[in-house]
Amino acid sequence: MINELMWRITYRCNKKCQYCFNEIFEDKVNHLCEEKMDISYLESFVKKFGIKKVYVSGGEPAVIDNLGEVINRVASFAKVILFTNGLLFEKYDFQQIAKMSIDAINTTIDLPDIINFSEHFEVIMEKFKSVKLSNEAMRVNVQIMIDKQYFDVVNSEGFKYMSSVVDRVLWQPLTVTKESTLYFTTLEGMDSKEAEIIIEDLKKRNQGEMFEHITNLSEVLDNLTGKSCLMGRRYITMNPDMSLNICPHINNYVITEEELVDIDKKSEPFLCENFSMRCFCLYSHLKRRFM
Repeated sequence: MINELMWRITYRCNKKCQYCFNEIFEDKVNHLCEEKMDISYLESFVKKFGIKKVYVSGGEPAVIDNLGEVINRVASFAKVILFTNGLLFEKYDFQQIAKMSIDAINTTIDLPDIINFSEHFEVIMEKFKSVKLSNEAMRVNVQIMIDKQYFDVVNSEGFKYMSSVVDRVLWQPLTVTKESTLYFTTLEGMDSKEAEIIIEDLKKRNQGEMFEHITNLSEVLDNLTGKSCLMGRRYITMNPDMSLNICPHINNYVITEEELVDIDKKSEPFLCENFSMRCFCLYSHLKRRFM
């Protein structure tokens, strides 16, 4: 049953991360998509479909001018989880963030920032600490891409410090196209034995104290194999122009509310027949190793 919504309020972003699936629709990232931000329609949609959580995403949500106001309005009818690349912490002080009605903040931190304990990393961690002191109910989560630098990350002082600050570390296999310069640093592109060592270490450390808040790897794998894709079963995506997609990775297939009702009634999992390259890379890796 669909009960969670990813609302991409903008495709605009202040960064251009090589691992971001935004590159699949470069034209929209370059501001060619209308941003309606019709919260009245969003509210009616949420109530009609019994949506419990709204993931406010982008692009980068913090590029819009009235983010705090938007979040607080959405929070009046659903739980809000905010995704940010870190711009949120540059644009707002910790008191302003703590006053936003957010259940959780998820941010992706680049591996070199953790390893080198960069200024950007330190600013985010200090903001996290201050926000949590001001609003104990707000959870802060960090997403980390798994690649060749995995062991450099987990053995770094930055990772140890981060583990004492955040509520949860979310591990995600880095997925890019074969044409990407990053391809051979990914689990999909690296030597299979090397990838297996990383996977086994993750499983082992998942029992350890420092990794106690990390998403169970088997849960991640079960949800991303494509065999039982959760897009269209639990999640639905709403775009900046308030149109609907089943999957945020494939944005050229817009569906109507009527079609969504039919999908929601089906008992079998929705399986996307048109994997984006990002999905395909991850799917092929997981299929080869775990299916």
